[in-house]
Amino acid sequence: MRFLAKTLISIGLSAAVALSVGCSKEQVGHPDAQPVAAPSAEARAADESAIRAVVVRTVEAAARRDMDAYLKFYAPNAALVLPGLPITYGVASPRKNGFPEGYAIKMDTAKVEVASSGDLGYAFGTYEQTAPDAKTHALTDTVGKWMVVFRKQPDGSWGAIADTYNVDPPKTESSR
Repeated sequence: MRFLAKTLISIGLSAAVALSVGCSKEQVGHPDAQPVAAPSAEARAADESAIRAVVVRTVEAAARRDMDAYLKFYAPNAALVLPGLPITYGVASPRKNGFPEGYAIKMDTAKVEVASSGDLGYAFGTYEQTAPDAKTHALTDTVGKWMVVFRKQPDGSWGAIADTYNVDPPKTESSR
């Protein structure tokens, strides 16, 4: 009897989900769905320039140690996927840690691309950073690569929704 009751509940819930999805006018391919025009090439180029500008403003804010301006880089609940650390969401961690004395960063953007939908984009490039070593706390120079996924925000600005980087291995005498 319990098996039958569980089966009937599962069938009922499945039918409810299928009906709610099937009746949505926002479903792709629905006959009543309103077509959404893809952004023009000019609009996508402007969005790519806007993302590049966000990266530049963020690096400039870090150079000034201006945490409020720096945090405008991130969308609400952005995922920070940083090496050696647990994934965190939001900006509480960067705000708490601040910019240590002697911190410096330079970022070069190699590529920016915006999706044909116009609501998502990504950027990646290389960086050079001076920051305290996690173990010794001595200022250390590192170089590496970074990558950020952006989402267009309700106000039309771009905010990072996922941010990560990696550190290149130190150069050895034979690789110099």
